[in-house]
Amino acid sequence: MFIHSVHVCCFIFRKLAGKTIFITGASRGIGKAIALKAARDGANIVIAAKTTEPHPKLPGTIYTAAKEGKN
Repeated sequence: MFIHSVHVCCFIFRKLAGKTIFITGASRGIGKAIALKAARDGANIVIAAKTTEPHPKLPGTIYTAAKEGKN
């Protein structure tokens, strides 16, 4: 069952290739992870996040996420 789920997940992301996706909350956490995965699979990503200044305890800003996505 687990292998089937992995294949379904990969199939869904492959279908995003060439699509443009708007993702909010993309400076860290699940939003960032989804944005990076979709970008690796060929999607065009537009990110939005309210974190512009580094937080003392939480890593990531919209600028660091955008830079990471370009690599």
